[in-house]
Amino acid sequence: MDVNKPILSLKRKPKQPVSEPTQDTAVFVKRNRAQAKPGSNPAEPKKLRTPRSIPVSDAYAQLTPFWPALFDSENVRLMKINVLQDLIQDKNHRGISLSNKMLKRSVKAISRSPAYQEHVAVGQIRFDIEGNASGEVTKHEYQYIRARRFAPQKHSADLITGDS
Repeated sequence: MDVNKPILSLKRKPKQPVSEPTQDTAVFVKRNRAQAKPGSNPAEPKKLRTPRSIPVSDAYAQLTPFWPALFDSENVRLMKINVLQDLIQDKNHRGISLSNKMLKRSVKAISRSPAYQEHVAVGQIRFDIEGNASGEVTKHEYQYIRARRFAPQKHSADLITGDS
């Protein structure tokens, strides 16, 4: 064993005082997000985001003028599988000024509405964007929709952190 070997220590050197920066040196300061935005106050509540879903009536109002054979609020028609891709392709082909995001939200609102889901039954006909029959509801699809519809919803208010 070598006696002249230095012993490692966990003591750290004291920090050197910071001198004032000169004009030709850049100073990088780490700031947290609250400090990065001028005028923000962490005690203030966050701004409310716009809802990601839209009412079913608005969804029908958006889509009925362009695809009346498929979307009619009086007569609910089941949409074929992957109809969103056909709608986007048709929208781009016809030059319809409707965003893909709004199109997706509208289709989602209609397909998740109680009126639409009540019409889902094994053997019911699905329709494409021209109103032509395009398949039937299978037993697997029916079970999936029923399980999703009647599954308990998870809300952030239901989740309790801390003591259990």
